[in-house]
Amino acid sequence: MKYCISILYIAFVCLLSPARSQSISGVVNSYYHVISVNNASNKAGLTSSAGLSVGMRVLLIQMRGAVVDQTQTAAFGGITAINNAGKYEFAEICGIIVDTVYFKNVLVNSYDASGAIQLVTVPQYTNVTVTGTLSATPWSSATRTGGVLVFEASGSVTLNANIDVSGQGFEGGAKVTYPNANYDCNNTTDFNDFYMAIPPLINQFHTGGTKGMGIADSIAGKNYGQGRLANAGGGGNNHNTGGGGGSNYGAGGKGGNRSNESLFTCHGTHPGLGGMALSGQGYTIANNRIFLGGGGGVGHANNNENLDGGDGGGIVLIKTTQIIGNSFAIRANGTMTPSTFPDPLSSGGDGGSGGGGAGAIILNTASFSGILNVEAMGGRGNNSSSPVNQCLGPGGGGGGGALWVAAGAVPVNVNVNLSGGANGVVSTTSTIGCGNQPNGAAAGVAGSQLFNYVAPEGPLFSCAILPSDNLLRFTARLENESAALNWMVNDPNSIRSFVVQRSTDGIHFTDMLSIPASVQKLYDFNDPMDSELRRFYRIVLQNKNGSKNYSSIAEVTRGLNNQRQVQVFPNPAHEQAVVKILSSKNNRAEIIMMDATGKLVRHLNVILLRGENHFTLPIGSLSGGVYYVRTKGLTNDLTVRIIVK
Repeated sequence: MKYCISILYIAFVCLLSPARSQSISGVVNSYYHVISVNNASNKAGLTSSAGLSVGMRVLLIQMRGAVVDQTQTAAFGGITAINNAGKYEFAEICGIIVDTVYFKNVLVNSYDASGAIQLVTVPQYTNVTVTGTLSATPWSSATRTGGVLVFEASGSVTLNANIDVSGQGFEGGAKVTYPNANYDCNNTTDFNDFYMAIPPLINQFHTGGTKGMGIADSIAGKNYGQGRLANAGGGGNNHNTGGGGGSNYGAGGKGGNRSNESLFTCHGTHPGLGGMALSGQGYTIANNRIFLGGGGGVGHANNNENLDGGDGGGIVLIKTTQIIGNSFAIRANGTMTPSTFPDPLSSGGDGGSGGGGAGAIILNTASFSGILNVEAMGGRGNNSSSPVNQCLGPGGGGGGGALWVAAGAVPVNVNVNLSGGANGVVSTTSTIGCGNQPNGAAAGVAGSQLFNYVAPEGPLFSCAILPSDNLLRFTARLENESAALNWMVNDPNSIRSFVVQRSTDGIHFTDMLSIPASVQKLYDFNDPMDSELRRFYRIVLQNKNGSKNYSSIAEVTRGLNNQRQVQVFPNPAHEQAVVKILSSKNNRAEIIMMDATGKLVRHLNVILLRGENHFTLPIGSLSGGVYYVRTKGLTNDLTVRIIVK
């Protein structure tokens, strides 16, 4: 009797227990440098594809590529063309040939090969628990990869530890010092250069701190001095002025001046400028771009006592049905470079360096449970004048970042801090009356909360590449209510067998059967479709040397002539758009049209007949811009992007 009760108890506990959760911590993403993108062929060339496989979900994102003003004026570093910087989209891999990756999605964005494009793997989970600090590999301007943490969970995400990409964005400027004997200063001249070259001419005194890194690449011969570099802070000018803060959604603060000077001492009234705000460059559904935080600029130094500029914050992208906070945090803060001087916030006896700009946090979920703390704060600027008794320029604060959620508001149980970083001050270890003064240094500007997030992702299509040199052809078509598969190889003698795999979603495949290879080159197989509407197939070549090759993925749709289920045309449209829907049966559905902010602008309840249906959307009264047409009630609901002229 005791034995029976124990069995019942265990079964009862199992019924009450939640679905088993996967545990994650550390770095879960892999990063690949992209050297080319071909939109016409939906493919990207990588320096290496090692570790990638067919069916993986990935993020394609361009980190840089903005063009800036290069004149010796206050306009230096302002963005003159954003180009494709900040563009990104999700996709699935349908094939790999050597180091070229083919996507199953139509690419919706254009990319610049020179703009630091990277491909990031997107791990897939059901219910997942963060058990140790989860982060990204820091951005590296050398490898042009990193700084992005992204994953998806079909169930819930539970935080039992923090998610933190603080300081994993663009790098702060590297410290540089100028020897007193050759480059000290000139008390008759106040240097106002917006850019300078390194090394300067001896006895010319045109010296300045290094600019931070940002969405525009460093410019040879112009990477020093007070001018900003897009969202990167500028370096402080000679003598001992502070560096500017990096930025993101909010602008970075400028550095501080040198003060309390006598007539015959060096002057310093041209500190580094803060990075420019990127709020107008993206972060909308119509212009969906996101950015790493910019690096802080370096204060001017001649005593070898300064510090690197602060690093910017990284990017967090999470898609799930629910986030359970448990009072833990998701952070993408800019940072301040720590000090070993008597004042731990100080750059020492030189100009203070600027703080890094905050990163961006995208939470693609409609449900939050428990207390969740979200931070995308700018980094603090360094103090100055420790341990010397002078009034040198402190560093500017980094700009605040962005929190972008799928819902129309952030619930009260989510605590959000997107503040700009505080500016540095003259250290209180300085005893000549200027301690705790900012000397003109400014805090960074706060970031912002954004709503109605929609992930950029192109529609699926039937991929038709041949990832094996030995596979000459692979086709799949509907024939007499069956999927008719046909493939041809060049050298059957090198192949042991063919494995036919089938999938209902194009991602998760199961083996159907194995066909031994023979001397023939042409093979075929028929698979009855029964009542299923859509299937995906691929062939695995099991080679005699133990290796495997995968065919492309082919889609077969029963009863609809393999056509896409929903289409909207013309695109762009002017007076009206036509929505074409292919239905496998008589049905009811909804057609929903939204603007770029997620606001409903059109809604149709429609009756579908088996086969091809056409419905007209009147759009003549709508303003020009990007809109989204969604279907509801179909076997495969889709969202189609349309431009209204």
